[in-house]
Amino acid sequence: REQLHHLITAAREHDVTIQIVPFTAEGHAALGDSFTLIQWPDEDNPQAVYVDGVTSWTVHERDGIIRSYVHAFASVQAQALDPRESLHLIEEVMKELS
Repeated sequence: REQLHHLITAAREHDVTIQIVPFTAEGHAALGDSFTLIQWPDEDNPQAVYVDGVTSWTVHERDGIIRSYVHAFASVQAQALDPRESLHLIEEVMKELS
């Protein structure tokens, strides 16, 4: 419950967007990968992607590779609940845990 409360607080009080991909969603391009798109505030497009694996990590700075991860992220976002629905789901789960 505390972790869920922290997520709600972060989303409401800071510049944090939370979108939940429901279990009912179909497979998406980012399944199995853990990655972070890195974009500087004064840039329009991501400048790098950090990919974290089970046994290693890497940072890619080539446009083609970055573009692949941008598309993977878009695939996830397309299947995720919007931010308001995501927070509502978190609140409902918190109620169930009470």
